[in-house]
Amino acid sequence: MKMNTLPAIVITALVITVAGFGEEGGVKLTPSGFGSYEVGQIVEANPISTGDVMNIKADHLLVQKVFIGLNLHLSYEPLPISTNIGLEMKSFTVSPRSKLISMDQGQATRFFYFTYLTRADFVYSHSDAFNLEVGFFPVKYNENARNLGEYLFRTGTYPQYIITNFDFAAARVTGLNAFGTLLGNLNYQTLLTINTEYATMGDLNLTGITSYSFLDRFCELGAGVSFCSIISADARHTHPPLKDVTQSDRYKYLDGIDTNTYTFAGTKLMGRILIDPKSLFQIDIFGKDDLKLYAEAAVLGVKNYPTSINYESTIIINADNDTFNIGTRYDDIMKRLPIMFGINVPTFKLLDVLNFEAQWFGSIYPNDMAEYIRDGIPVPICRGPWEAWGYADSTRDNWKWSFYAKKTLANHFNVVLQVASDHLRWDYSADYGKQSGLLSEALTRPNHMYWVVKMGYNF
Repeated sequence: MKMNTLPAIVITALVITVAGFGEEGGVKLTPSGFGSYEVGQIVEANPISTGDVMNIKADHLLVQKVFIGLNLHLSYEPLPISTNIGLEMKSFTVSPRSKLISMDQGQATRFFYFTYLTRADFVYSHSDAFNLEVGFFPVKYNENARNLGEYLFRTGTYPQYIITNFDFAAARVTGLNAFGTLLGNLNYQTLLTINTEYATMGDLNLTGITSYSFLDRFCELGAGVSFCSIISADARHTHPPLKDVTQSDRYKYLDGIDTNTYTFAGTKLMGRILIDPKSLFQIDIFGKDDLKLYAEAAVLGVKNYPTSINYESTIIINADNDTFNIGTRYDDIMKRLPIMFGINVPTFKLLDVLNFEAQWFGSIYPNDMAEYIRDGIPVPICRGPWEAWGYADSTRDNWKWSFYAKKTLANHFNVVLQVASDHLRWDYSADYGKQSGLLSEALTRPNHMYWVVKMGYNF
């Protein structure tokens, strides 16, 4: 069992100390928490994404996860300030399984455990018009998205990638967030966040988000912009110089007559729309989320870059005489444009929500983070013969879809069902060495899918 207990012990001790002080100092402590159990099956996935095609299977795999979470909200009356601390423990079985039991080494027949921080932030609530949040906290700007979307914080620019997580269509960030509501219908957020992982660790990002609802909330329009790595903590990591990268020409491009390398820095744009027909008529048979339609689109990197040096000559031929280009190109903005739409099917209050979402993303590269995480280079993974497994510039991996249903019982118990072909990545052990080989999404064709049921409670 691998378990990071020290952070949990330290934070718990601090909370107890603060809470004890609060009994005399006017601090109000409000605890909340949850527990859940997930079970499901990866019906079929891409074998090459497991990291070992010959020895690991990628279909009909049992998925089990247990989550336990505790959140503490402290308000300091009469001051307009509060703090939040959240911890979760996750236990799970390894998803990719060895084809031979003798090679499994017991990994598929045990649970792995680890704890992690879900939030630790300070909030200053001056008024509806202005609030300030500082620390580590979750961000979700599209409350209707159940699986796909939320592109400003769950994507990369150069290279482009997209992340999804079951029943958590949001992101956690570190930094500060100024937010509020003006004129009753105009919402805004301004976030200054810091990267906490991988090659661009320490870089600052500046994000602005706004939304406006009108016609008695029949329609809501939203937009956002994110300047990624607008300030670099280490320019050699954000913009790798020529002498620090491999000699391969696919890391370089010609800018006029000068040779240059690609960069992680970039600008994202986002636009979204929500339509709620229920606002036009007063009929009590519908649930609050029934009939909502919404869509979101984003540009993952506004700037076009020239193709890599000798792009046209970086061609390989596989055993089937198929030709593949292994160069790099960021010269077509349409290849960096994910678009998603969703609809909440009416259930007439039988369910909290019954949702369908779909996404189109025409990137010519795998949704893979290997070059970014392992090598610190801002280029996509070399496609080459991987295209035979579904990593192709075709419609085979352009579409993603998701069905989501949720029912709450007695205000505390809930059941969630999801069937999807999304951006699932494999769960492996807490050993980073193994995780680093599983950085590509597992589902790369329309028939690749999974289902999962979650049963949980909250207090």
